[in-house]
Amino acid sequence: MADTAFWCDPEARFRAFQAKDKYNDPLCACWHSTGWTAAGENWCLSGGTEYVRTQFTWLAERAAVELRHPAGHAGW
Repeated sequence: MADTAFWCDPEARFRAFQAKDKYNDPLCACWHSTGWTAAGENWCLSGGTEYVRTQFTWLAERAAVELRHPAGHAGW
């Protein structure tokens, strides 16, 4: 697992999403243990811009990999 210095960067980036919400449509991430879609996806994102959702998934996957979780959609 990465040291404390690693986690400071993702924390700052996650917090920056709040500041980018100029349309008052905050990003919301919901997890369902039984799966959200017919494909069994557990995560659903709503709100925010397409850019913010893309950045969020990239950052969440990066953090998951740092915790030794496999990369990919399930990771974030």
